[in-house]
Amino acid sequence: MLLCAKLYMELMEPESEQWEKANKQEWLQKGLQQGLQQGIQGTVNVLKRCGHGEVEIREIVIEQFNLSVEEAEGYLKA
Repeated sequence: MLLCAKLYMELMEPESEQWEKANKQEWLQKGLQQGLQQGIQGTVNVLKRCGHGEVEIREIVIEQFNLSVEEAEGYLKA
């Protein structure tokens, strides 16, 4: 029984490593995306508090973060 388990682990290890690497990559990508979204929203909030108008804020975040008009509008509404 122990030999079978050891053999199974040896056979599955490369596949398991590939899954783990892909999983880490996915989590990293999600984390980066979430961090970027929080950064954009924070920028919008600070600009609002500083008295900038929505048109100006939209132009700034579009330019700074390479967003579409629709994406920028989403951050302004949040």
